[in-house]
Amino acid sequence: MGAGEAQADARVAGHRKGVEALRGVIRAAPSAACRTSPYCLQSENWRRPQEEVTLLMELFLRALENEVARLHENDIAFASSATCRVFPSASRR
Repeated sequence: MGAGEAQADARVAGHRKGVEALRGVIRAAPSAACRTSPYCLQSENWRRPQEEVTLLMELFLRALENEVARLHENDIAFASSATCRVFPSASRR
């Protein structure tokens, strides 16, 4: 594993922790009657190495797929302030 690959893995590990933290927020939001606006994949992320951007996109899409049912159950809407062109066509439903 090269130094760049190790750095990308470490960064993605941090993003995975962020996904776990967001899951806690999603679980708590309905009972707290609060609104949340988490940010992810900001434009700064696109300047990262391509391998890391790919890993981040895969993590984001996997997390969204895994959580979509919970979002619906809790009447939590997902909205993107970015153009949807950055997402694979299969995920734009």
